[in-house]
Amino acid sequence: MSPRSCAIAGRVAHPAATVFLFACALLILMLQAGVTSASFVRPLESKGEIAAVLDVHDRPRDDGGMDIVLLLAVPNRELAFQEELGGRMSGRIVVDVDVYQPDSPVSSRHEELIVTAGSLEASYSGIAQQVFSLLIENVVAPYATIICTLDDVTATRIVNRDEAPRPPRASLRGEWVSPPDIDDVVGLYLHAPVFVAGAPLGLLPPGLEDLPPLQNQLISDHLHPTRRYGLEQDLLQVIFDVEAATRGSEAPRVLPRSLMIQVLAKELDLAHRDTIVVMDDPHAFIAAGGHATVSWELDVSDLPPGSYQLSCAPLDGLGNAWVNEFDVIWSMDALTRPRDDLVLTGHLVLPDSELDRFEKSGPVEQEAILGRFWSENDPDPSTRINEAEIEFRERMDYVRRFLGGFGRRQPMDDRGDIFLLLGPPDEIEKQVIPINSESFEDAMAKVYNSYIPIHQGIMDQPVLTESNESIQAQRELHMMITSPEKVKAFELWTYKGSGRSLFPNRYNTMAIGLRFLFLARLSESTYQLESTNAADEGS
Repeated sequence: MSPRSCAIAGRVAHPAATVFLFACALLILMLQAGVTSASFVRPLESKGEIAAVLDVHDRPRDDGGMDIVLLLAVPNRELAFQEELGGRMSGRIVVDVDVYQPDSPVSSRHEELIVTAGSLEASYSGIAQQVFSLLIENVVAPYATIICTLDDVTATRIVNRDEAPRPPRASLRGEWVSPPDIDDVVGLYLHAPVFVAGAPLGLLPPGLEDLPPLQNQLISDHLHPTRRYGLEQDLLQVIFDVEAATRGSEAPRVLPRSLMIQVLAKELDLAHRDTIVVMDDPHAFIAAGGHATVSWELDVSDLPPGSYQLSCAPLDGLGNAWVNEFDVIWSMDALTRPRDDLVLTGHLVLPDSELDRFEKSGPVEQEAILGRFWSENDPDPSTRINEAEIEFRERMDYVRRFLGGFGRRQPMDDRGDIFLLLGPPDEIEKQVIPINSESFEDAMAKVYNSYIPIHQGIMDQPVLTESNESIQAQRELHMMITSPEKVKAFELWTYKGSGRSLFPNRYNTMAIGLRFLFLARLSESTYQLESTNAADEGS
């Protein structure tokens, strides 16, 4: 990691001192500085059919209020595009924002925004994204609830035949907290940072107030609302303003000259600290206006994947501090995996104890949960690949192509569920039942009697005869023959052992050979699990 910092006050750059520590954070320093959670500690990740990210940037007003700039980022692959003349792709989204403040009217914005992509390939990209800004003016309360919904009006998805088509939607909700008042701070006042990417930091103006204003349109590529680094961006870049909060004759004596900025892994096993020199002479700093714009960047090439905390405070504790979070992603799947596929995979492999936390998490944290799951079930950690995860993806592909595919959270066909958990069976017996009414009952009885021994808890037996067939089996056969939903086919899957499980599941602890009987009815195109000898409550 190679950090670079710059404090711009009259265009003077200062070198940085760096130290690497595998230790806890500077807790005493942050407590003395009064850690604040202005704005969002981390970007909001959407719930719903579209994976979107929402971040905010505070802009103080001269009248004491606060303007909030909402930064909305949506990957191209999440949106629908239509081709125009010349091959350019375009679409349209509608954004509605409501800001609820205590004892104040609701601030609302409704915007129709145009999305564009230079080519068909770009419109499917999971890395290229649309970034928009919305300005909410004069928020006077110390805190507010922000609710944002995004509708892709170019796309339509039919829920069912009885409802009109509706566009896919993203929903975002977060609590905004205003930064501390400068009059309440002694020392250096640190404004909330702006996360950028690919910005020429050495060419920035000497104050964030000189940056071009953000409008309700596609904004500069330098703003980075997702705060995701690694494959997406190799440099973490932040910009923030610093002011002298104590003025007059006492100011030079109490003003800290340096800031401590720290990157801390959320697992607390890695910490990186950097010192930023803001001023050499407090008297000269005050005389020049007592204001500087600080820029700082860090090459994340050596950071392992995961979530990190980024914090900054005056080195001797005189002033306020800020704390934010960002993510480092080195897996292309985490950037390009469709949200539906991410949710599906989680429900297919995670135990019930993990699903509630998985459902409540955003896409990045869900990827992290799945990453830990596969790491714990890696059959050979010495290799660079996870053989179990790769084979599971191959099984998913097979289910999509040959075994009925998937719904949102599970296979459409019960054969797909067993195939994912145990792999391909050692033997498959298939029997098609004739539809002709005269031969249906005879064929049904012959097939059913030959398969009936696989009921739960019963080992293989010879073919049953009329004299030793159980009363229960006769009842089940009669119900199937007389059912208005005729059976059209059977499949019997036999595993000589317990199959080949890639992770713990409800079947892999059984030592006996497993058998699963599936049936397909005329009214359906998929197979359902009829019976099995596995001691499973769900069979």
